[in-house]
Amino acid sequence: MVEGEVQLDTTKSSPQLIRLRRAQISGAGFKRLSGLTQMKFHSHYDVKLRATQKREGFCINAESIDVELGFKQFNVYIIKRYRPGSCQYRVTKKHEMKHVNLYRKGLHSALPEFRAAIDEVVSNHLPLWSENVSDGRQQLAA
Repeated sequence: MVEGEVQLDTTKSSPQLIRLRRAQISGAGFKRLSGLTQMKFHSHYDVKLRATQKREGFCINAESIDVELGFKQFNVYIIKRYRPGSCQYRVTKKHEMKHVNLYRKGLHSALPEFRAAIDEVVSNHLPLWSENVSDGRQQLAA
């Protein structure tokens, strides 16, 4: 799991954070925000196949499946009016970091479900029999 780096941004005003929030979730009716946390999700997979030639074609199976899930980055915004070290800044940062930790914990707790879903897809599609390797790859990509 990729934890994701936290980027702190203290350059925006409360109205700017409200606009960012509305772009993220329509209908969010906040009149004032002191902080905001946004995340960028990351996923990557790499599948290595092994094709074993038989008399009339190829048996294609997975040699390895590497999946990477996590967060590229967290953007934690604290309004520029709150100066680093002030009570408001510390309280707002602590609150926003709770959101970061909740995102991380949520993904971590969902990993077994992701693994089970990947295992199900693999077991439903592999091994695959094909007359040639190229056709087998196309069948898997479809």
